[in-house]
Amino acid sequence: MPRPDVEVITGEPEPQPSVPPMPSPVPPSLPPSLPPSLLPSVPPDTLAPDATRIPATGVSALPPPPPALASSLAQPYATGLPLPPTGPPRFILAGRTPIPHYEGRAKEPSSHTLVRPAVHDAATGKLIAEVPLPPGVTTSWQYVAAARDNRTFAVSTLTRPGGDTRYVVVRLDDHGRPAKTLLVPGDVDDAHAVALSADGSRLAFAGFDRVSIVDVATGQRRDWNSRSPLISGLAWSPDGRRLAFAASPHGLGVLDPARPETDLIAASTIVKQHEAMSFLQSVAYSADGRSLIYSQGNEIATIPAGGGESRALVRLKLPGGGIIQRFALEGTGRYALLTHGPWLIRVDLEKRTARTLPNPGDFGQPAW
Repeated sequence: MPRPDVEVITGEPEPQPSVPPMPSPVPPSLPPSLPPSLLPSVPPDTLAPDATRIPATGVSALPPPPPALASSLAQPYATGLPLPPTGPPRFILAGRTPIPHYEGRAKEPSSHTLVRPAVHDAATGKLIAEVPLPPGVTTSWQYVAAARDNRTFAVSTLTRPGGDTRYVVVRLDDHGRPAKTLLVPGDVDDAHAVALSADGSRLAFAGFDRVSIVDVATGQRRDWNSRSPLISGLAWSPDGRRLAFAASPHGLGVLDPARPETDLIAASTIVKQHEAMSFLQSVAYSADGRSLIYSQGNEIATIPAGGGESRALVRLKLPGGGIIQRFALEGTGRYALLTHGPWLIRVDLEKRTARTLPNPGDFGQPAW
């Protein structure tokens, strides 16, 4: 498969229609402060075969009624010692999806091939290692978030294909090999945006009607009613005291988790209204926490975290057209990672350059 080129557009941006983003077509070192009992080693000889088939089970098309808002997490913000950036990213963690198999003209799969999260080289996209999954989950799922050290990640998994979603925190060694894993206690609602705090202690995720923050060690959690099924991006501030979100119809907002309100908008500041943006997708914090970096259409732009004028950082012409769906920003704030079909695209926001990595694959929504 030939590697497509990515073109960086200069000059004035082309006008884009104000159409809100569509919802996702898919239902939706670990922190030093964690006790050693929660940091089980991953023996290198326990890797299961990659191609493991299990019978498929039916999944209802209708989601269950939403549970009451959780409030067991007394301190939702994350003020532990941040895991420091380690320079340009070396590793990418991808959450692959189980592969369905169909018999004849059947509309429902008869079985699935179970897969595991995969570590890739950040310069080439080449596979480095697969992540063994702890007991209780059987297969990888597509959502991944990263702390700022390029070694600590949270990846979504399933108890079985079509089953409950659970998150696993993964710590890589300096060679990109899985060193530690932690299964975050408790089930997770069907989430389509996820963020890991800079100290690795708090996981934030957005479902169809709420935003949640969970303590990765205890599973204690706090929810906010989002009043929006279209939260497409989440990002923790470097100091762990704010959570930015990209949402339709609200726009770019910043949640203060210490506020007592259970309504997301009531506990947040809207930085930029959605009407001023088209195809709003991802959001991230700059390395110093002073700015938000976000994507809209084919553009990655920045705006002061407290509000103000926005400016474009880079505009891309993607292979075959299309818009930037999601991007992941690494710890130094310089490099953005996005997927386009089977390709990974690495964007240097400082030099305003972009290149497609040479190895295609199933990457889901990766992070670095």
